[in-house]
Amino acid sequence: MDSQIAKISQSLTTAEQMRNQTKLIMQPYANWEQYLTPAPLSIAIMGELVFISSQTDFSINKNSPKGGYKYIKYPESFRACLMQVCNSGWWAFNEAHKNMDQIRLHTLAVPDYMKNAVKILFQSDDEIVQAHLPDQVENIRAVADDCLALASETEKGFTNVINIIQELLEACINANSPYREEQEEIKNWKRTNCENHHQMKLLNALRKQDTKNQWIHFPLKLRHTKGQDETADVIDESAEIRKCTELIQQFVQEDIIQWKDLYDQKNKSTKSDFSSDQWKRINESLETFPQCKPKKHAKKICKQGINICTQLTKFAPDGKCEEAKTTELIEDIRQLIESARIFDSKSKDVTNSPALEPKPPMMFKEESKSQNQFTSQRITENAQFCIEQTRVQLVKTRVSYEKSVENLDIKQTELAQILIAMRNCEVKETDFNTTIKMLLKGMDAMGKVKEQWKKMVHFFQMVSNIVKVSLTSILKNFSSTSEKTQSLSYNAKLFSKDLLYSQAFQATNIASLVHMISTTYIEVSDKHLMDRISSLGKLMAMDKEKPEFEQEHQQLQINCDAAQKAILQLVQKNKDEFERKSNSRLEKTDQELLAILPSAAPEETKSIQAAVKYGFKEEITEDNI
Repeated sequence: MDSQIAKISQSLTTAEQMRNQTKLIMQPYANWEQYLTPAPLSIAIMGELVFISSQTDFSINKNSPKGGYKYIKYPESFRACLMQVCNSGWWAFNEAHKNMDQIRLHTLAVPDYMKNAVKILFQSDDEIVQAHLPDQVENIRAVADDCLALASETEKGFTNVINIIQELLEACINANSPYREEQEEIKNWKRTNCENHHQMKLLNALRKQDTKNQWIHFPLKLRHTKGQDETADVIDESAEIRKCTELIQQFVQEDIIQWKDLYDQKNKSTKSDFSSDQWKRINESLETFPQCKPKKHAKKICKQGINICTQLTKFAPDGKCEEAKTTELIEDIRQLIESARIFDSKSKDVTNSPALEPKPPMMFKEESKSQNQFTSQRITENAQFCIEQTRVQLVKTRVSYEKSVENLDIKQTELAQILIAMRNCEVKETDFNTTIKMLLKGMDAMGKVKEQWKKMVHFFQMVSNIVKVSLTSILKNFSSTSEKTQSLSYNAKLFSKDLLYSQAFQATNIASLVHMISTTYIEVSDKHLMDRISSLGKLMAMDKEKPEFEQEHQQLQINCDAAQKAILQLVQKNKDEFERKSNSRLEKTDQELLAILPSAAPEETKSIQAAVKYGFKEEITEDNI
């Protein structure tokens, strides 16, 4: 039964299974098609700006700042400023396409590096591992750093566009006063000619807006806030905390401490000493992180683990202790397990890491050789815990994804209505309010495009940090393993190898996700964006007096509308596929793993469910840890 559980657990956590699981969990936050949807609208808006600027021109250099403009190059010509916006947007999309293609090629090589790293890890000769493994890990780190640089470069391109638009908006606001008389004439024209109710609603709302503040505020909804960034390193320790908890958990069977298995009579050492050393190591590493509630929580767990190990070391040589003390120890271990489960669930929720993870190779190898009764109980309990985590995680992910799609529909409707108003209400006179409204929406659309690069930069930072941690800390453990741990079946050397494997696996998993995103971007960009970008560039270079100018303008409108519809269809297709895959994953876990597990005690089941529910329900903030 134990070997069957272990084998099925491993079959559910193959490299391919884990890549797919990561994609499912990250779907609400890495749904690239969804974040690409504003791109055709932003191209269309730039096209409208080019067209409108061809009708008239005027200076916005009235009431200019003392130091001059930082981003605007031609303040004497509003048309030239709009052309600057369009030109910078054109370059931003072109650079995005080029850099994303390079990212796609870079991440394509990571799985091969991972395979080589795993082969090296399985070598019994530590000298071979120390000689060759760093090269493979360095290759993964180099890919992460290269991709990070490419993503940052592309983000700067979109940031530049937004900076120009923001400064242009401010210039329009500052130049607004000298043209008040012209504005009144334009307002009268709008009341007479714009019969469409929705257009009038938009224009009336515009007059009520505080434009002085409007240009400052545009939404960039980033998942990782400042507070979460401060806790990221701390919650990354949850995997090690849980592993150390399992090392203690294995010596308790049905509320009985297995003293004989705990003490090594031959070497006169307590097997919990290794666990104690790991708790101390984690506790020391936590000291380097900024003060926050998750850090206090993690240090509290480490203190619990160290105290338990100290008590076990004290009584292990005699193989017994008073009944009251035994009961107290068992309760302390139970609380430690519960705290570790809650912390692990919180970590899975914040980092979007899969609940079911592959057993590290050295641990799997050692456990296969030493199956026993208390190992069986631990395997069963951990399997039940991971199944519950998977269920809650996928349910929460599905809710988040549905909300993100709903928000997309709302935002797209708003932007589409603004674009329709821009096309139908073509004002030939100087109209600052309409100009500001168009620029605000153009900035909003470009902001949504920039948002995707913020997320991509975070992905690469995760990969780079994971591998850098491996290089700086885990590899050192190979050479610093103490002599007294050599007699253990699962010693510090194997533990270090497993940690390195887990971190390299995680880095590769994220790299696979990034490769999927970059491939999707290139496909969407090729089919729906680059031709529109080329058309925009052509429109910018054309003579406005020629009839081809109007024809190209109309064709750009048609093509951008078609691109938007195509991407929205792709979003719906991905949503349907996500639901199918998430249901399939839950069914596979239930049918293959849950079906063979022995029935758990009601108290244990309730404890697992409570820990997972609390971990995934609550956010890691200053208030709830």
